[in-house]
Amino acid sequence: DLSEQVKLSGKLSFGDAWDLGTTLPGTLTEVPPVGSIIGRGEQLFRVDNSPVVLMLGAIPAWREFVEGMTEGPDVRQLEENLVAQGFFDRTPDEEFTWSTIVAIKKWQKALGLEQTGGIELGRIVFAPAAVRIQEIVTVVGSPASGAVLKASRTTKEAIIDLKPNLAALAPVGSSVEVQLPNGTVAVGTITSVGAPVERDSDNGGKTLKLPVTLVLDDPAVAAAFDTVTVSVTLRNVIAEDVL
Repeated sequence: DLSEQVKLSGKLSFGDAWDLGTTLPGTLTEVPPVGSIIGRGEQLFRVDNSPVVLMLGAIPAWREFVEGMTEGPDVRQLEENLVAQGFFDRTPDEEFTWSTIVAIKKWQKALGLEQTGGIELGRIVFAPAAVRIQEIVTVVGSPASGAVLKASRTTKEAIIDLKPNLAALAPVGSSVEVQLPNGTVAVGTITSVGAPVERDSDNGGKTLKLPVTLVLDDPAVAAAFDTVTVSVTLRNVIAEDVL
């Protein structure tokens, strides 16, 4: 078999972190340990000793949830979270009704909050998936703000830049070898190949590269590393049984 092989360097990390915070007024009274994984319905931090909670969804919280509010996809998103946590037993829709109020009261009771049936802006934070606490931005005792902590994905990804003419080496779903800083060689899978982007070249100009993202098949092998440089080997079989 004839095959071509390319070795490239990349960064293995939890990805770029983003700020999570609240619009609630008050004092920050508790934050989670760095490295914590926060999932749906779990506490991110506490303001005036009351929890600010993570819920899952693509739409950020932009208004309070109260009786008489207009319909919207954010209402459906809230109800989907209440269903997932066992507080809502109806089919989620975009209308804020009495059944939504009852479900919110059950949720508030479980968290030790005042059972008002409404959720003030800043009490919940929506994120597309569970998050990992990357960094604490604001210390306990400071005023709550829109940047209390930095969160990242819960799984590590490696990103490499590939020349466009080598795209055949990196089809989505293919396996690659990833060498970690301690010499361990692990298997990874390519999850996405982005559109060409400009990168700085060695001669000071610009060159086009394809950003290739991959994840380790066994994340445990890289548990001891955070943001490290790894060597990725891509292989492509050109011909089989040529002799």
